[in-house]
Amino acid sequence: MNLRFMSFSNRRSFLYLGREKSIHDDRFLGALHEIGQVQARFLNADPEPLTSNSINSDYDLVLACPLTDAVASLPNGVNVPIVGISLAYDINEEITDEVKQIWFGKNLERLESIIVDCRYIEEKLRSSFGFQKDIYRVPFGCDFEYFSDIPLKFTNDLQILVTRNWTKIHGNDVVLAALEQISQVIDFKATFLGSGPELEELSRKHHRLVENGQIRFLGRRKQSELRSHLSDNWCYISGARSDGSSVSLMEAMSAGRVCVVTDFASNLEWVQDNLSGFTFRNGDPADLAGKLIAIAQSPKEKLRDIGDQARGVASSAANWGTNQRSFQDAILKTLAEVG
Repeated sequence: MNLRFMSFSNRRSFLYLGREKSIHDDRFLGALHEIGQVQARFLNADPEPLTSNSINSDYDLVLACPLTDAVASLPNGVNVPIVGISLAYDINEEITDEVKQIWFGKNLERLESIIVDCRYIEEKLRSSFGFQKDIYRVPFGCDFEYFSDIPLKFTNDLQILVTRNWTKIHGNDVVLAALEQISQVIDFKATFLGSGPELEELSRKHHRLVENGQIRFLGRRKQSELRSHLSDNWCYISGARSDGSSVSLMEAMSAGRVCVVTDFASNLEWVQDNLSGFTFRNGDPADLAGKLIAIAQSPKEKLRDIGDQARGVASSAANWGTNQRSFQDAILKTLAEVG
């Protein structure tokens, strides 16, 4: 039985509750609009509290993302099904002590099902929090077709792109420390995109690399510019200390870049060391430096094969054009099961 087909003859009404609108929210909302009517609210922009009466009378289902404050903001007395969406950081970074874990457990009790983007988060919800209801694993992925035809052009130096924002979680400090270690060993140029609270301090700390023309900080850039930066750089690095299925990694893999990421569990679901990319010990700039030296000295034929493997992985598992159907089916299946 095709649940998505059935939905068009009986369109549902959804309330989507998020924290602050992001590319993830845009994708989720686009998928929801295909199967029903959607009202979106965001905690940073809609301070007016919702009432349980209005939710119960106006909507067939609520989606809350992330599993922390978005779920907690829903009033008591909501009796329509609630689907939670985890963006990984809610579990990896925001549940930091026993009190928050108890509070988080109460959030989970309100949910009819959860959508996650990687096996690691699914297993943690089961093992650490005892969630027994349905969990749907749907990599949120990227626009594979947009990136997949970018040619891989090697240069004699290591051309590096880093697109993670400047917070402690994203680990750009580890990447910069590694670049300091190799700065007089191999030739490289590294471009950093993104913004955040650590950018100013770290750019000052590593000013020598800037003055030498080895790195540049371009700040936040439009998504439309990313394709050009991926085209100009053949190596992608992420020093993120924790992650789900990272969209920036999916984009780089779709473009067939040589990807270097931490050995955090969710990254290992995508990158097999020395096969579809490279991994280094989480938080260890010396290990990253060693990997970068090895990559710079590797035959280009081997690196091209690794880029091709990365693109193949992205094609089969990280294409939002395909994965959004699984996202929609998870929503409709939850509705069907609660009647």
